[in-house]
Amino acid sequence: MIILSVFILLIVIYALVKGVNHNLLALILIVTGVNVLLTEVLIGYKMSFKLNTNLYFILNSILWIQIIIQYFSRKSAYIINFCLGVFIIYSLYQNSIVNNVLYSYFVVTSILYIFLFFLLSIRSLKEENITFFQSLDFTLIFAPILFFLGMSFIFGFESTIFSKTYIFKGVKDDSLKCPNAFNFKCLTVYEIIAIIVNIVYYSLIGYFAFKSKRQ
Repeated sequence: MIILSVFILLIVIYALVKGVNHNLLALILIVTGVNVLLTEVLIGYKMSFKLNTNLYFILNSILWIQIIIQYFSRKSAYIINFCLGVFIIYSLYQNSIVNNVLYSYFVVTSILYIFLFFLLSIRSLKEENITFFQSLDFTLIFAPILFFLGMSFIFGFESTIFSKTYIFKGVKDDSLKCPNAFNFKCLTVYEIIAIIVNIVYYSLIGYFAFKSKRQ
């Protein structure tokens, strides 16, 4: 999905050039840009990109969780980071990051982030802090929600059925040939979900970068 990669890189470049007023988000963008570029290069050389994908999963989850725990007490943040650290060590011990993609790690850390987002939203509602939901801070912490939900749905099943099922043609088989050029009818379930959630995810980040610079 070279078109999606180009879109992501454009947003990353725009946000970094624009000057993101958020150090953790800037790190997320740098990690994302490096991962996208490296993945495309490895695909071009027909090499495995599992290692850089796993490193991206780990760094991306750590950074996003650091962003959202800033809204919690120091004690809560310490407990969350401790549990996250233990889970990272466990995941690395149980799996080879060179040979296996850490799908379970992505799903669990995504659920953790969504749970923290839910708790923060409920707390703000109870405190009748409506302005929080209209703030740029809320835009930032909301940005990865759909991305985490959509990709967790795909990764949670750990099945190739989503990458072998066309939206309009049903289950893929050897008799179904699609052109190299982009064709909406040739998109698989995995591709269409990935495109939608990534467009929303990076568009919100781009919006945050644009608005934060103007404030």
